Amino acid sequence: MLDHGIRAKIIQAVRARDISFILDAFFEPGKPTLKPGFHYESELWDFKDAAPGRGRLNEVAWAQIAADVLAFQGVCCFSE
Repeated sequence: MLDHGIRAKIIQAVRARDISFILDAFFEPGKPTLKPGFHYESELWDFKDAAPGRGRLNEVAWAQIAADVLAFQGVCCFSE
């Protein structure tokens, strides 16, 4: 469970679109490795252990995820 102070800072950073804070808070410096405490889901973090990795070998997998997200967004916004 996130402590109240970091939770409030994450909410503020998301609202301000402060990606620098998000990267510093969630990831180890200089590498795409999560810091301890972010290997689970919460109301602020949708953790997926089996997400595709980085790099060209995973471009198709990420494109498929992006297409799914956009399709979901269209359903949510236009069904009201």
